[in-house]
Amino acid sequence: MSRPIKVAAAVLTLIGATAGSKVVAQPGLEPARQAGIDGLVVRLGDPDFPTREAAERDLLSLGLAAKPAVLKALQQSTDPEIRARCQRLVPQINFNFCWARASRIFGNTAAARLQFVELYGPERELWYALAEGDPGLGRKYAARCKELATGPPRSGARNEAADLARYELREGRLGTLLVIGAECRSQIPEDALLLAAALFKRQWGGQYAKDTPPLLRRSYLTWAEEVSPLPVEYTGDKKLERPRAALRSGTVPARDRPDALLTLARAQDKGDDDLIRGFLTDDTVCDTLFSKGIKTEVRLRDIALAAR
Repeated sequence: MSRPIKVAAAVLTLIGATAGSKVVAQPGLEPARQAGIDGLVVRLGDPDFPTREAAERDLLSLGLAAKPAVLKALQQSTDPEIRARCQRLVPQINFNFCWARASRIFGNTAAARLQFVELYGPERELWYALAEGDPGLGRKYAARCKELATGPPRSGARNEAADLARYELREGRLGTLLVIGAECRSQIPEDALLLAAALFKRQWGGQYAKDTPPLLRRSYLTWAEEVSPLPVEYTGDKKLERPRAALRSGTVPARDRPDALLTLARAQDKGDDDLIRGFLTDDTVCDTLFSKGIKTEVRLRDIALAAR
């Protein structure tokens, strides 16, 4: 399955999720506005298909303001079309609410939204808590880290009720712990942050490098910048900015440029090809080697050639 198809499937799974959640809707709407929302809910069952579609779009655009009426119709309406559309609307409203908060972290782009789909799915409750400004976020974060560290319940010979998937150290789950931990570090107990770091290292250890999935890599960057670097190999994104700057600078000594060239070569980012290629004609001596009495001057062009 291709990456775009996988992402699309993730989106569809997310949007079709169970309606129940703990996201708090906005109370106390003006009567006129409430009447307008109620009217839109009624139109979800209109005989005219375009009218039903338009009502659903309008309710989704209203966000949390529409959620109480949508939930009420989901629970009480006798019209199967209205119930079906409300069933679909609630998780969409919840997702959009959380994305509005998350976009302040990731940036409001299509690519970032797709990344968030993968983060949001495994850990919705933590994202709800972040989006709502829940004062209990730190406690929930700590409890979740502890739960992941200890694993599923072991009472009895077999616990049929345990949702084993809830305890898997998935990429999106670890990404959520890293991003929310970094974003809300002042609210989260220090031991919970240490436990989140331990979970990351348990799953990835020294294997974390440029070929680690981009979702987790970007989440790790947020953590490393705001909390603390983890003792794992990393050669992507931000880590490459320093060697790039060294090669572009006219003041960095020649002896410091070979390491920068080789670092970019190991990262294999095609965006750096022109930068490396620019040193293929650079005759500057960057090192001198002596072997068996023979002196050899190493030039930047030699390093650039090797880097290619």
